[in-house]
Amino acid sequence: MSEEAISYVFDNLSTDTRQRPMPGPCSVLLTRLHQIGWYWVLNSTFGDHNQNTFDMLQIPIQELKARLRQGWQDRIRGIVSLRKTMQGMCQTSCELTKQGWEKLTPSDQAIMRVCLNGTFFTADRMKHCKDGVKTVNCSYCGKADSQFHRHWECEAFVSCRSHLSHEEIETIKTMPDSVVLHGWMPEPPSLRMFQKACQNVIDTTGSFLPVVVPD
Repeated sequence: MSEEAISYVFDNLSTDTRQRPMPGPCSVLLTRLHQIGWYWVLNSTFGDHNQNTFDMLQIPIQELKARLRQGWQDRIRGIVSLRKTMQGMCQTSCELTKQGWEKLTPSDQAIMRVCLNGTFFTADRMKHCKDGVKTVNCSYCGKADSQFHRHWECEAFVSCRSHLSHEEIETIKTMPDSVVLHGWMPEPPSLRMFQKACQNVIDTTGSFLPVVVPD
C-alpha cells in the first residue's frame, strides 16, 4: 500500500464521527493504537505515548516493539495506579524491577509476584477474606500488621533489609506506595528525555559511501 493510500485511509478513519467505524485492518490498528495513546499524523507517520513521531514503515522492528511495550506498560500502570496502595505506579520501571529476577529461587519469585501484584498477605487485609485470620496483629511479632510493618518495621525480617543503611531506608520510606509497599523500582526521571534526544540523532545507517580503491 502506498503512502498516499495509507494517508487516505487513516484520514477518513481519524475524522469518522461514528462510535464504531467501519471494520477493517486499518480501523482495528488505529483503535488499538489509540488505547495506548498513539495517534496518526500523516501518511505512515504516527505519534506515540511520549508525543514522539516516527515513520511506521521505516522504523526498525526492534524500536517499534520497544515503543509498543512501553506504551502498553504505561497504560497498565496508569490503570493500576488507581488502587489505594499503588500510587506512583506511573513513575516505575518494569525493566528495572525485573533485574536479577532469574537469580531468585522459585519460592522467592513467588513471594515477589505477591508483593508486586498487590496480593493480600498481611493480617490487616486477610481478616477481610472469607475464612481469613481473626486478628490484625503480625503473626511474627504480635504488633499491628500491615505491608509497611512487614517490610520496614517487623523485627523478624531485619535480615532482609540489613543490606540497606538507615539513611537509605529513610529515603525509600519517602517514595510512593508502589515502591515502599510493593517493591516496584522507580523509573529514572531522565529516561524519557534521553529517548527523545536519541530520536533527534541523524540516522545514517542507510547512507553508504563508495569504496575508493587506491591505485
